Amino acid sequence: MKTLKQILEAKAEKPQPSSPVEPDSVTALVPKTKDEKRFMDKHVVQKKDDANGNDDELFRASNIKYSDRTPTRHGYNTGEDQKVYEGVKSLKQILEKTLTPAETKKREDVAQAIERDDPGMDKSKKMAIATATAKRVAEDVENINEGETAHAQYLHYHGEAKKMLDKIGKGLDTHAKHVSSKDNYGGGQAHWGHVGDMKHFHRQVQDLHDAVLQQGEYAKPPAAIKKEETDLFACFDDDTRKQVEQVFEQLDDDNKQVIIEMIEAEQYDDVAAIAEEVLNG
Repeated sequence: MKTLKQILEAKAEKPQPSSPVEPDSVTALVPKTKDEKRFMDKHVVQKKDDANGNDDELFRASNIKYSDRTPTRHGYNTGEDQKVYEGVKSLKQILEKTLTPAETKKREDVAQAIERDDPGMDKSKKMAIATATAKRVAEDVENINEGETAHAQYLHYHGEAKKMLDKIGKGLDTHAKHVSSKDNYGGGQAHWGHVGDMKHFHRQVQDLHDAVLQQGEYAKPPAAIKKEETDLFACFDDDTRKQVEQVFEQLDDDNKQVIIEMIEAEQYDDVAAIAEEVLNG
């Protein structure tokens, strides 16, 4: 058992840098600490020549000459293959090139839909599918509608979406008609496979339903802000107010503007005096 002094000394020691490995001792361990060196000094390994006279040409295949594959291109020379493979982009790298904010949002939507339908799918595969889908949708919009205005594109896709919704309704009716047919092998009764199909359709339509209603609310124009009508004569007491209003109604537009400017300048006493003077003649 080590003493406390030995433990503390071992903790204080810093690992020594490894010395270069000699060619004839590739498999040898280079001691890093004093303890390792002390152990190896006590356990000296003796190296003996091979009994049959074999040398490094046999044990390390140092005498092997590699063929030059460059002229035939049937493979790569030693070391060349690593450079080639490192320079090849993976499918993931190609798909996950810089996405626009719209493409990124679309990818997340697709990934969430895949997660609901197939929770066990590998994450990398799921994101690859979602990324490819997002970019394909973006490219379709860019290519099909090149040169059109945004509103023209909107009307185009709005009309196509309405057509598809109509076809979805007809498709659901056809599905129900076939399932309920007496000629069906279920005798007009749905089985659990039909239930699974319809549940899947329902989930997809529900997502579409929620998204359309939500986006429809977002597209609603802001409500017009009603300008609050200020009570011009609220600064006067009831009796004075009646007099000022009575005189104000008898004035032409120019004189009305004069009274308004006086009230806005808080010349209340002057306005009240004018009203009283006019009424009392």
